[in-house]
Amino acid sequence: MRKLFLALILLLLSGAAALWLRGQDGYVVLVAGSWRVETSLILFAGAIAAAFILLWLALGLVMRTVRLPGGVRRWLRYRREGRARDRLINGLLAAAEGRYRDAEGLLEKAAAEPRIRLLGRILGAEVAQRAGDYARRDEYMALADEAGASRGRKDRFALRLMQADWYAEAGQWEQALATLTALRESQPNHPRVLALLRDAYLALEDWDSLAELLPALKRAGAMTDDAHAALERRVALARLGHARGEPASLQAVHEALPKSLRREPDVVLAFADAALADDRDDLAEPALRRALGRAWDESLVACYGRMGPEMADTALKHAEDWLKSRPEDPELLLAAGRLAAQRELWGRARSYLEASISRRERPDALRLLGEIQHRMGDEAAARESRQRALALALPQPL
Repeated sequence: MRKLFLALILLLLSGAAALWLRGQDGYVVLVAGSWRVETSLILFAGAIAAAFILLWLALGLVMRTVRLPGGVRRWLRYRREGRARDRLINGLLAAAEGRYRDAEGLLEKAAAEPRIRLLGRILGAEVAQRAGDYARRDEYMALADEAGASRGRKDRFALRLMQADWYAEAGQWEQALATLTALRESQPNHPRVLALLRDAYLALEDWDSLAELLPALKRAGAMTDDAHAALERRVALARLGHARGEPASLQAVHEALPKSLRREPDVVLAFADAALADDRDDLAEPALRRALGRAWDESLVACYGRMGPEMADTALKHAEDWLKSRPEDPELLLAAGRLAAQRELWGRARSYLEASISRRERPDALRLLGEIQHRMGDEAAARESRQRALALALPQPL
């Protein structure tokens, strides 16, 4: 378009010059030594114009000749890149059809083109991942590292994150954790890195590390509030369970929990259950009592009835206080019976257990009642209680 425009301007200028020269009657004399040439002004101007045009054409031809090798190289590169792009597309289609070997071959050929090499290696690793050939995937990622060595930190970060994703997908959690730990040093609050770290810690059941990660997950917005709260509760329950057998550790874990979480019934139950297993009734009793004061919960009442001799007297007093306002509660009656049995108050224990069973029959309550009746010398009643307990425990016919 530009050349056409210039040609049009030259044509207009030439026409204007011709019209102007037509009315001129001058001439031009050229003298060189003994040579003398005379010609009209119009003819001389035409000769100059023709010489200029010929020179312009000659220069254009020379420039085209000089540029020819570069043009040929660009054309060949364009063709190579076009073939490489076609192979990339065909490789992806082959992978989508499950023809992983064909896909790898096509992508390997595409990667021979330097400008597409990095993408070809990454896609090759993706295909190997889908095929379950993890050794081959790692080979492709090593080649991708070489191809992307000259790229910036952001691109190298993306490559490592992609690799961590593949490790996680393959269940290779140790490798994923090592990669993600290095990535977090580079970008501590990256949401995807934190989310994958969460998954790795969950898979490896590294509850302490997960507890340390929870605040960062919340700050980065890597989880919804509800999901974060659910995970926080799950981590707390797991840590309390793992601290069983280590009373000092159990108390430290419990005290480190947020106050709102320590008030949750399932967390209170997990703490009390572990404390009772470690013969730390002094830790379990006040935690259960405070929780029951906030909200009544049968599972907490049942746990309260498991107090050992050390705290049974205190617990029985509180249970009997609660019975004044909840005289028909079968779980509370059972707990009171268990606590009275711990104090070897057989009469009170039998009375509470019979009252509980009259409201809700349970095998464990009947077995305990039978034991107490035996201790009291009432063998006939003890036998009947045991038979009823056995009948309830056996599967009922359809």
